[in-house]
Amino acid sequence: MYQTNQLTEISKYLNEYSIIKSDFDKRFRNASSDNIGQKFYDLQKEYELSLLKKENQLSSTYLIIALLFTTLLLLVLYQIWRNWSVSSKTNKRLELLNTQITEQNRNLRETLATLEQSQDENKRVMKVVAHDLRSPIGAIVSLAGLMLNDQKLQQEEQHLVGLIKESGNDSLKFIDELLHREVNASELEKESVDLDGLLNYCVNLLQYKATEKQQKINLKTESITLNINREKIWRVVSNLITNAVKFSPLNTSIDVNLDIKADSVIISVKDYGIGIPEEMKENIFNINESTKRSGTNGEQSFGMGLVISKQIVETHGGKLWFESNSKGTTFFVELPIS
Repeated sequence: MYQTNQLTEISKYLNEYSIIKSDFDKRFRNASSDNIGQKFYDLQKEYELSLLKKENQLSSTYLIIALLFTTLLLLVLYQIWRNWSVSSKTNKRLELLNTQITEQNRNLRETLATLEQSQDENKRVMKVVAHDLRSPIGAIVSLAGLMLNDQKLQQEEQHLVGLIKESGNDSLKFIDELLHREVNASELEKESVDLDGLLNYCVNLLQYKATEKQQKINLKTESITLNINREKIWRVVSNLITNAVKFSPLNTSIDVNLDIKADSVIISVKDYGIGIPEEMKENIFNINESTKRSGTNGEQSFGMGLVISKQIVETHGGKLWFESNSKGTTFFVELPIS
């Protein structure tokens, strides 16, 4: 400051320095050496205490970290043990399940083998029975043919004998089918059939059966020709009308209708009988003992007709279903026109 000629500032700081130095000298003279030593000792202890606090904090931090690490390690070990335990139980269950499946497969193979053997035996018995039926039914057809040639028969009698002959011929076709292997849809023999004439034939044939229960079959039909297997569709309609007669009380009617749609025809057979119970509806098209029941006059049921009918209709590309309540049942057969 002297070199820069700041003389006023020099005077100012010199005065302040003198005051500070004078005050310090005064205080130093008043202080004893013991007080200074005590202060140095206190400062040293405070410093050591601060160091201990820092070390304590650091130790606490290390302890917390160690506890966290130990906790995580225990959690990992617990999870590993738990997974091993669950895996062990799962493996045991899988082994048990595998054993059960293996046992069931073995039982199924044995059952299948037994069924195949039983099916072969049933086919053999069926063919024997069908073969033995050919002769008496053929004789009935032949005798009916001879009777038709008799000019002495009345018109009504000729009609009845004609029905006997046609029914016998249809039975012979059915027997021939039993004697040969089952055909699929592509091998199904079809022909142009007047559906109106087929329904009239079924109704005329079964009207006599309905008359035994004072029942009447009403037919409402239209003229249409379909490419179908005549004998099989006749069997379906005949079975539905027979069931309607069987499960209807005395002095009731049965309605058989033919409706022509855009691309299909629907044959309906409606009765006013006892209906189908709710517990039977799900299994009505299955071979099941629960679907067998007696008719209103104690007629016996074998539970096979609807099963066979459904297979025949579906082989023709159609559908078979029903609607039933306590006031009666209606079966519907839909067949494609093309």
